[in-house]
Amino acid sequence: METRASEPLVEVRGLTVRYAPGQPPILEGLDLTLRRGETVALMGPSGSGKSTLLVHLVGLRPPEGGEVHIQGRALSTLRPRELELLRAMTIGFVFQRAALLPFLTVQENLLLALEPLPEEARGTSRARLEPLLEAMQLGPLAHRRADVLSVGEAQRVAVARALIKQPPLVIADEPTGALDAANAAVVGELLLAPEENRSRAVLVATHDERVAARCDRVLKLQEGRCC
Repeated sequence: METRASEPLVEVRGLTVRYAPGQPPILEGLDLTLRRGETVALMGPSGSGKSTLLVHLVGLRPPEGGEVHIQGRALSTLRPRELELLRAMTIGFVFQRAALLPFLTVQENLLLALEPLPEEARGTSRARLEPLLEAMQLGPLAHRRADVLSVGEAQRVAVARALIKQPPLVIADEPTGALDAANAAVVGELLLAPEENRSRAVLVATHDERVAARCDRVLKLQEGRCC
């Protein structure tokens, strides 16, 4: 009998997506399984559909065909509020560019990510704020506005924002794409540290071979499918 840790956290079956009716599918019959405790790199050339897949994994757009299940729940069966709550409780997302609110401080940007959570979950996550900032080497920057951060500092804040809820699923879209080699290494270490990822799944869409080399497995997106 499988343990909970080995049960699929995310299951994608037969996912098919077109940009417009009549066009060839960008994703066609795609299958994907993610389990807790694994880090997975998603690679493929620009235009292969990596970002499109991530958008559908978090339920921001319905597919033409197929289904996405997260924690055993089919996204297509959820009401808008249920889907919003599932995303808030389950998924931490890291964008290629940090996408912080520039007029808020580092601490305020992280706390804002907790607003969609139920009150009890917000309280639990707030207690992790200071330890997380220290672990990310952001403690001295906690009260600094986001618009004065360096690119590397801002991306570390973006990773912290994704992790503060301790979500079981972390999805990152080219998180090191805009960084120099030194900052890319730091962000990769923070995002993929093995000791931090035993209870969650991490999926990273990337062109960076160094990031991919740190992951447990690599999926290549070709002709609309993962291989």
